[in-house]
Amino acid sequence: MSIVIILALLIITQAPTVNVLIILNCLIGIVTVLSAKVSLLSLWSLVSNYTYLNVVHYYFASNGYGLLALTDKSSLHILEMSKYSLILNLSLLFWSMFTMFSSREDDLLKTYSFEALEKNNSRQFINFACLVAIACSIIEFPRLPFTSVSSAARFATLLPGTGWNHLALIAMLFLLPSLKHSKQVKWTYIFVIFWFLSHGERVDMIGFLILLLFLYLKNHKITISTLIKSIVVALIIFLVFSYIGERRGGADNITLGSLFEKLFKQNTASDVGYVFNISCDYIKKYPLTHGKLLIFYLEQIIPDLAIPSVQNCGDIFLGARYAYPGGAYILTEPLLDFGVLGVLIIPNVYLGLIYMFLKNKRQYKFYVYIFLVATVLRYVWYGMEYIETALVWFIPFFYYLYHKRVKVKFS
Repeated sequence: MSIVIILALLIITQAPTVNVLIILNCLIGIVTVLSAKVSLLSLWSLVSNYTYLNVVHYYFASNGYGLLALTDKSSLHILEMSKYSLILNLSLLFWSMFTMFSSREDDLLKTYSFEALEKNNSRQFINFACLVAIACSIIEFPRLPFTSVSSAARFATLLPGTGWNHLALIAMLFLLPSLKHSKQVKWTYIFVIFWFLSHGERVDMIGFLILLLFLYLKNHKITISTLIKSIVVALIIFLVFSYIGERRGGADNITLGSLFEKLFKQNTASDVGYVFNISCDYIKKYPLTHGKLLIFYLEQIIPDLAIPSVQNCGDIFLGARYAYPGGAYILTEPLLDFGVLGVLIIPNVYLGLIYMFLKNKRQYKFYVYIFLVATVLRYVWYGMEYIETALVWFIPFFYYLYHKRVKVKFS
């Protein structure tokens, strides 16, 4: 009722202030998390609003990171960003309160327990998946640990391609049911996590740890004690990965205070917040792309059609006109394609497709779902093209090899 009243007042006044929109976004974000609980919806809300809060922090405190910190306040489109964030937050609130989105997630996870899935992991498949996870980690980062973490060195892979990290991650996801009882899987996990982090790569491993925490909360009754433990674990993860990020950037004098300061000026979130800002600036100065980015996605499905040296749509349009740190916030591509209409429609189309996908409980859908949880930072911060190769090619390939030996039927 409070949300409805505030929205009614905004409609009547037709001139919502930045402060009102910020409060409203925070309020709706909190209500969404409380309503959806442990859900993909709450993850979307937390990650997208965390990005927005990094921009808000700079707006009020004039203390930011990277290109965002160099942005003049007169060039900060905080009002527009707040309005677009409000649309996304209202969309997430709608799906959490007026659909069975969270219930379908719960049903899928209850149907396919790790105990049952573990029985279907044959020794041959475990050997193969462990080999793939280790080999792809080395192909993605073919250097000794801690030898070089510069951007140029980090992305110099042993073999051509940009999906080796996701192939390693998917192998780990299929091995997850065997983690508890298999020493081989445990050592594979230790190696892959160490190899990624020692080469300064954080996003994939943060996503994997988010998945583990997510599944822990799904399988435990959420009490004050459980919540406090989860917050402490999340804070420790944040501090450790912030330290890795600072070291990757070449910082030497790193203190605990400087790491806590990163809570609202986190490197990647600030860069993505800056990309969100220049997206708002772009649609004011240049014509909309009218679906070109969606066509770009379709081109990327077939690797041979991929545009050389282009990592995402931001390189094509934003990088040509602005200082561009990389990344494509979840609202960037809808904005560039169709403006405010894209913000209203495209995220809801994505959520609608996921909702329909979760309707029938199938084992294949379980692995796709946990992949979407583990890569939430990837597609909210870097764009959907970062996961489509895995969705279209890698997961079906692994599932085919896995399913050839599966004989158990789930009720």
